[in-house]
Amino acid sequence: MNDCTKGRWKIDHHHIVDENGRSLAKVLDGTFEERVGNAHLIVSAVNACASVNPENPMAVAESIEPIYEALKYARAELIEFIADNYGGCDLFDIHMKQIIPIDEALAKADKGV
Repeated sequence: MNDCTKGRWKIDHHHIVDENGRSLAKVLDGTFEERVGNAHLIVSAVNACASVNPENPMAVAESIEPIYEALKYARAELIEFIADNYGGCDLFDIHMKQIIPIDEALAKADKGV
């Protein structure tokens, strides 16, 4: 599915609008705070996906879970490789620094940091 409105989406209270202020959706259910929060969630997700693939943000959205799982698997494999090949030598710490951006990305997804 590639038929979504292109460009960055924005929030106007609990309304979701395009770059030109054209209404795309309105969050109707919940308290005002929940509606605004849900609008923020939708817009954040859409804009993040569109920043990765502006022509097909849905493809990004549908790949988030498998990419997340693949990153966790790759992290574990990389740690095992580094331990097996560099454990006990001076290069161990240098190679373990390769894990930092992976850990930061996973922490952001897990805890929102």
